[in-house]
Amino acid sequence: MADSIRKQTLERLTTPFLIGLGVAFIVICYAYFRTRRLVSGPYLAVTEPVDGATATTSVIHVRGSALNISNLELDGRQIYTSAGGVFDEEFAIPPGYTIIELRAKDKLGRETVKDIRVVRKVESL
Repeated sequence: MADSIRKQTLERLTTPFLIGLGVAFIVICYAYFRTRRLVSGPYLAVTEPVDGATATTSVIHVRGSALNISNLELDGRQIYTSAGGVFDEEFAIPPGYTIIELRAKDKLGRETVKDIRVVRKVESL
């Protein structure tokens, strides 16, 4: 008799506990999903020019994407992204070797820096 009462009590307590555990798991997963970009910091990807590229013109396009940022700078000049995080900026390069610096900062002050090395070759006459 005592064993059956214990069994019934255990069954009554186990079901709400498992439901609560499931709800807590869902809440934790949702909280992580909503804050994962905040936790990971700024993301910066440059698609053009590739590092080590050679240019033959004085103006090139710097293209890429940036996510989870509050500020984006191209060689110290603030630039802007589209709603999807895409940027496309013209950049004048002198003849010879140039390092282009892209700097992205997030709301917490964390930053990501990408350096792109470009060589502009000038054709001799």
